[in-house]
Formats: sequence, structure tokens, C-alpha cells
Amino acid sequence: MIARTSSAFINVIFAKYYLYKTVHTYYYLGLVNLLIAYILFLIGLGIKSDSNYKYILSIILTFMSGISTSVYNNMGEKYFMNKTSDNVNKINYLLIYNLPGFLILFPIFLGLAIKDNNFITDIGPNIIYTIAGICVQLYIFIKLYILAAKNISGNQLITGTELLRRVLTNIAAYLWLNELYNTCIILANIFMLVGSILIIFGSLKSKSLLKTNNIQNKSQESILLDYIAIHMMEEFSDDDNNSDSDTDKIIIVEDINDIGLTEVSLSYKEN
Repeated sequence: MIARTSSAFINVIFAKYYLYKTVHTYYYLGLVNLLIAYILFLIGLGIKSDSNYKYILSIILTFMSGISTSVYNNMGEKYFMNKTSDNVNKINYLLIYNLPGFLILFPIFLGLAIKDNNFITDIGPNIIYTIAGICVQLYIFIKLYILAAKNISGNQLITGTELLRRVLTNIAAYLWLNELYNTCIILANIFMLVGSILIIFGSLKSKSLLKTNNIQNKSQESILLDYIAIHMMEEFSDDDNNSDSDTDKIIIVEDINDIGLTEVSLSYKEN
């Protein structure tokens, strides 16, 4: 659980240096609660180190799966930042990023299943497996809808909802599957719940820095040229409607620094 949810911390790096989106204070507070939850889980479960290579390898693989999920989500959000969020783009993204798994992993595990004779003929489990596979694809498709949202950080929102889902799963495991729980584990779930809510709120307040700084990133020359073009069109429009003279108007700028660019920028923003 820790390995799969640790992507919440990795997402901060992606948000700042890959997506160029803000990370709200609520998100950081959520990470603090999540870190406390990790510590309480480890204490409550009495986790001890094990030098067995299979144990260590399983931990490494689980962490890698969490990182790969984070990469997938962030790449999806980056893709939709410059694309329309219509169904065609979502289906294309879904197909492209599922294709390597189908081409590489499917033959390997099909071969292992044939070797170990893991196939069953009972209709009930096969129906359940089919429904589960369809639901996984629907889940990914819904995830793409969230990642394609323009005014929030979809990736951060998915992280918060995943944490909330895990808390609900834990509660079900304690009540119906007799999973181990004690005071530390209960407190850990409470901190994880608070952390998930804070992360969700933080994701809704996240903004794209590229969009916010669009005007500020313009060079002074481009602002000035746009300003001149707008006012020249206004002047010529007034001449056509109100003036009887045929005098042409020419604007000559000898030195760009002689013009008050603060006033020009304000005028540009208003127009």
C-alpha cells in the first residue's frame, strides 16, 4: 500500500518541472498526513526487515509499479494540455499506451498459463474475469476524462481519490475479511483519510503556470506591436467613418524604450 501510494510524493516533481502546474498548500498538508499514516501503518503491523531476496524484489517491483502509474498519469495530463479533450483523443491515448502491454506482456503470461495449466472451464469465474477486465478499461477511460480537465490538476485529483479508495477498501477488509487492525492502524487510516481530502482540495486549486504567464512571457516588442496594430485599426476605422481627408497616418518608433511599456501592457490586456 505504501509503495502504490508513494506516487503522491513523486507527483510534486512532475507537477513543477514537467507539467508546470502549481502545487497548492493543501496538497503539501495532505502529504504530511500521508507520511504520518505510513509510520503508523508500519508500527501497527509490526513490519520487520527481511533479507530474503524475493521479499526485497517484491518491494522493488511494487514501488516500480507505483512510479510507472505516476508516469502514465502525468504523461496523460501533459498530452491533454495541448490536445482537445474529445473522445477520439482519449481512445487514441488509451490504445497507444495499452498496446505495449498487450504486445509484450500478454504473450509471456499466456505462455506461463499454458505451461502451468492455469486455464479453467467453469463459466462463473470466466464471466467474472471478463467483467473485471472490462471494468479496468472503463476505469482507465474515466481516469483520462479527469486527466483531460483543463482548469485543475487531474493527476493530483486521481491521487487523492486513489487514497480515499484505499481507506474505504481497508475499512471493508477490517469489517468483513477480519484483517488485522489495532489503534495505530485505525489512526493511520484516519490520517490517510484526512490526507486524501486535503490532496483533493489542493488538486482543485492547482493552476497551470503556462496559462497564467501567457501575457507575462510575451516580449516587450510583441506587446508593443500588438498594441500599435490595435490602435492603428481603431484610428483608420474612425477616419473612414468621420473624416473627409485622405491623409495617411504613419507611426514611427525610433526607440522602443521611449514608450511607457507599463501603460502599453495594461492597454494590451484590456483589449
